[in-house]
Amino acid sequence: MTTLNAAASEAALASGVVAATDVTGFSLLGHLHRMLRASGCGAVVEAGSVPLLPGALELTSAGYVSGGTRNNMAYLEPWATFAPEVPESVAVLLQDAQTSGGLLLATASPDALVAELARRGAIAAAIGRVTGGEPGHIEVRA
Repeated sequence: MTTLNAAASEAALASGVVAATDVTGFSLLGHLHRMLRASGCGAVVEAGSVPLLPGALELTSAGYVSGGTRNNMAYLEPWATFAPEVPESVAVLLQDAQTSGGLLLATASPDALVAELARRGAIAAAIGRVTGGEPGHIEVRA
């Protein structure tokens, strides 16, 4: 993980990242929510752009959901809206407490950042954009 974090840090600096956090127990959407509230912004997340671990969707669809994830979902209920086309299991995974090690980076140049991370051997995806909406609110689209 040291090499990946060093590569991500170097790529972030080279690509003009303005905010970052590691994604741990509060989930991807939970950490995004906190970043957005602190910056006075909202966001749109494209659910289909979020990379998922192999097997995660199947396990979630089968009902394997942790208590921490359920807590995250209850907390985020007033802050996150999901398009009807977003599958429930994907919505659950975006709020999954069983996350560790991923980085959530905000930049005005997402394509450059993704390319730089790929060049350094890291898995990366542009998953959405910051908006001027209600601070802390996340709109999740399919």
